Amino acid sequence: QIHYAAEDVAFLPALWRVLAQRLAGKPAGDWAREECAATVARFRARTGADWRALGGAWRLDRRGLAVLSALHAWREETVRTRDLPRSWLVPDAALLRLAELRPQREEQLGAVEDLPEGVRRRYGRAILEQVATALALDAAELPPAVPPPLDTAQGRQLKALRALAITCGEALGVAPEMLARRRDFEELLRWCDAGEGVQSPAVLGGWRREVIGEELLALARKGAA
Repeated sequence: QIHYAAEDVAFLPALWRVLAQRLAGKPAGDWAREECAATVARFRARTGADWRALGGAWRLDRRGLAVLSALHAWREETVRTRDLPRSWLVPDAALLRLAELRPQREEQLGAVEDLPEGVRRRYGRAILEQVATALALDAAELPPAVPPPLDTAQGRQLKALRALAITCGEALGVAPEMLARRRDFEELLRWCDAGEGVQSPAVLGGWRREVIGEELLALARKGAA
């Protein structure tokens, strides 16, 4: 890992200069600068919102989601402080199982099969503190429910949105994943179904809205009609 990090320092500045020259004077240059700034802002904000994207989170009730959110935030801070991969500390499967079981005593941590024994010994008390904090929240403080996976009809719409992103990416010479990812498609479809009364999805903001967002929105609305 140290060698890999050293190569980042050695090669990435030179790579950036090459890419900057290629993007100079092109619309994609503005897109790249905006995207880099947004990425830095997300990491500085440390919002911890990614816990909602963990597979299976939608099965938890709101109290379980509060536990999951607290444990996820603790894990993020701990891996940053100790420079560890997330899976070395508490794998995603263990986070979900902890949120489901909501242990309150150290011996109960043994029921979480994906939680390494060394982690239980070293961080068991910290884990239980996070669980206890989440369990003490008032009902009004609990996070909203995570929506279930897309249904069959929405799945067909998602495939159509992905096909549009591929076509658009090929025309622009941009990887489709840079334009929109599966999570973006899901957010857009759910936003349309919700009556558009909530915060608009990321693909309808910034440079993406003009490049592909409006087309994706029109296609999503057409499929929902």
